[in-house]
Amino acid sequence: MTPDRERATSFGSAVESYDLARPSYPTGAAEFVLGLTRVRHAIEVGAGTGKATEAFVRPGLSITCLE
Repeated sequence: MTPDRERATSFGSAVESYDLARPSYPTGAAEFVLGLTRVRHAIEVGAGTGKATEAFVRPGLSITCLE
């Protein structure tokens, strides 16, 4: 296995547990942040389980995620 592949799969079977244990972002947080800017597209580096991604996509931001 290549070092990049090892890093990409480092969570292994813990992904589901991490996702369940990791709290979501407060309701309205993404809307507040987006209200401070006119950005309609963003790049998210280190999207992880996607909890922040989901919060920002919901109000209409288009996001390209890199892991």
